Amino acid sequence: KTVLPVELQTIGMLLESVGVQHVSVAGLRRQGGKAGLMRTYIDDAKTYAWHKTGVPADQTLLVLRQLISPAGTKWAQTAAAMAWGLGLPAAQVAQVLDAFAEKYLVNRLPAESTDAVSNDPVGAQRYELMHEYLVQILAEAPDPILQRAQDAAERLRFWAQRTRAMLAPGTPSASWWRLARLRAWWAKPIPLVESLRLWRYARRGEERQMLWRNLQGWGAQVVLVLLVLSPAWWYLYLDVTRRVHNMGELVVRHTPGATLTLHCMRHYGEKTACAFDEQALTGRSVFLSGPADYVLTAQAGTAWEVRYPVYIEGYGKSLTVLVEPPPSRIPEDMAFVPGGVFQMGFKETGEADEKPAHPADVDGFLMDQYEVTNAQYKQCVAAGKCAAPSYEDGACSSEITPGGFWKGKVGREYQEDAKPVVCVDWQQAKTYCEFRGKRLPTEAEWEKAATGPERYTWAFGDRFDGTKVNYCDKNCQFVGDRQYDDGYATTAPVGSYPANGYGLYDMSGNVWEWVADWYDAQFYGTSASREKNPENREEGQGLRVVRGGAWDLSAVYLRAAVRVRIAPAARYVPMGVRCVAAPPR
Repeated sequence: KTVLPVELQTIGMLLESVGVQHVSVAGLRRQGGKAGLMRTYIDDAKTYAWHKTGVPADQTLLVLRQLISPAGTKWAQTAAAMAWGLGLPAAQVAQVLDAFAEKYLVNRLPAESTDAVSNDPVGAQRYELMHEYLVQILAEAPDPILQRAQDAAERLRFWAQRTRAMLAPGTPSASWWRLARLRAWWAKPIPLVESLRLWRYARRGEERQMLWRNLQGWGAQVVLVLLVLSPAWWYLYLDVTRRVHNMGELVVRHTPGATLTLHCMRHYGEKTACAFDEQALTGRSVFLSGPADYVLTAQAGTAWEVRYPVYIEGYGKSLTVLVEPPPSRIPEDMAFVPGGVFQMGFKETGEADEKPAHPADVDGFLMDQYEVTNAQYKQCVAAGKCAAPSYEDGACSSEITPGGFWKGKVGREYQEDAKPVVCVDWQQAKTYCEFRGKRLPTEAEWEKAATGPERYTWAFGDRFDGTKVNYCDKNCQFVGDRQYDDGYATTAPVGSYPANGYGLYDMSGNVWEWVADWYDAQFYGTSASREKNPENREEGQGLRVVRGGAWDLSAVYLRAAVRVRIAPAARYVPMGVRCVAAPPR
């Protein structure tokens, strides 16, 4: 079949950007054919537009959709006309369109007449999709607005059902009848379309308060007597309380003598904040309001302390945490990351391959506190086990062109002993770790270590601080964040910035770090991602993964959940390595 020029051009750019020089027919099929590659390229272009303009990726997709007519064909429009339909400033829409034009998805046209909506004068810049083929690809892409509406409607259905079951006024006997019928009410399905007509029940905080007053306002003494005399009523009373506050159970199994403390990090419920900042945990289980992130700290005097991330989803869900003392002997320059379940992925505004956020269960492991340095890697080369980094042979590069491709020889500033080794491919990184008796981390291990027990967005916190990380700031050779100065134009000596909650340095920024997994954009949605110690071992597109961001990128790419696909043989100056090992027995 004939490949259209625009498709050939964009597919070629995609393959070149990840270091792939050629692809087989079978490989093309594995990636979804030309349509799959085009969708991947559009995702990359959305990220590029987001990074360049600050408009979230979902909104940039909506801008592209505005260039499709109601009849399903290309539709040339001005930025002002599109802004009117999107509710965004015209200048911002124009910036997004210009970013897409740089990626060859949008074509710039001169206006031929006055725009009917915006009344723009003749000569105003118009935009249209580069090719009709893009209409088909964009039409098949999920609509973010529709998805959010469906999610909101589902939440409304749940709360409308709860409200109708429990908040209607009535006599005490009627209230008792509603209480007894509670389980049947909550189990009864209500069509989603019905909940769309019940917007008046959406005020969650007020519902809860009304419910509580309804349960407590009449015959408090009679209720108390009945609850005490009847275990069944007592259980139902507790069950109602847990449903009202959307409480899930935390079960803790721990070493006798350990002191347990819970700290609430953040609550995701609307109009709901953490019920406490910090509290002691005395029993083996506790019910906590969700959805929320907590930190469980186990401490045995001054002997040891271990911290665990705890995510409570809500009513009917349970999480068990097995508290174990850290290894008695931890090698120098390594840190212990305790095992257990954590929430992997980014459920708020992350990229598509960071979703869905899901529970991942990993065993405890040791991780290098620092990225591997040039001095450490030289020891492996001297022992005849590792191939030298591509500093002199021209296979690596240290300058980037306006088109986004690396060129030029690697400068001496990258080769200092205390700085992270760069210009090593995936196999070189794996060989080095094996030389040290270690291995590459999996994606799940890396992300758990990077987010820390607090499950932060960046390794150092939820609020970005350019003084705590090496990234593209005012020293960067590209257009960077001018309000910060991290002190380095390229790589920084390892450990130059504060450690995270596990004692690990540079988990955000400095250099990307190779991990063990093959790349699969849909892996988080598979059953394999829910297995113990998940790792994607399927070759798929033939691409590996790097994590952590680097000195040449903006803050959004330094988030702990970001996944970047790359050819295994790629060697660039922003890419290094860090190793992990099993704890000593």
